[in-house]
Amino acid sequence: MKAEIKERIEDINKGIVPKGYKTSKLGVIPEDWDVKHFEDVAVINPSKENLDENEIVSFVTMSDVSDDAKLIRYQPKLYKEVSNGFTAFKDRDVLVAKITPCFENGKGALVDNLINKTGFGSTEFHVLRPKKYGDEVYIYYHTITDRFRKIGEKNMTGTAGQKRISTDFVKGFLFHILVMILNAKKSLTSSPLGTKPSS
Repeated sequence: MKAEIKERIEDINKGIVPKGYKTSKLGVIPEDWDVKHFEDVAVINPSKENLDENEIVSFVTMSDVSDDAKLIRYQPKLYKEVSNGFTAFKDRDVLVAKITPCFENGKGALVDNLINKTGFGSTEFHVLRPKKYGDEVYIYYHTITDRFRKIGEKNMTGTAGQKRISTDFVKGFLFHILVMILNAKKSLTSSPLGTKPSS
């Protein structure tokens, strides 16, 4: 570790804010970073979009997402078959499993390449829809951090075996974000989106 980095860490541990840093609700952070709630940058559990009842959409069960938060596959379904009683989402939304042990295991996904850009799935998913194009990648990466999962686990409600993270927890979760990302108009160059899932 470089001496200057070590000194900076020691200063922070002593309660000294180094030059170029500032205090925040999450501790000392660089001056060009900000602290936001998920609800500041995403719509949580948005309403479904209406399609023709005979349109084909993607259907995603909990087993269709992996423990490392990737969409593995989906099933084609008629819109009229799944438009009621399931969770709605669309391309570039972030899914987070809400129920134990799926949440703790890391289940979720940043979805893309859905049929007609539309999906429905398990009611045990929370959906985070970025308010600005490009923020979905940053939102996604924060949902797969140990910090998010561990804090979420401590804030679960319900009885044993049926514990869940609430919508309010997701809305109020605090995280760091670069000011330049908040102001960006284009997508980030790096993306966890891979090849098209199998259907």
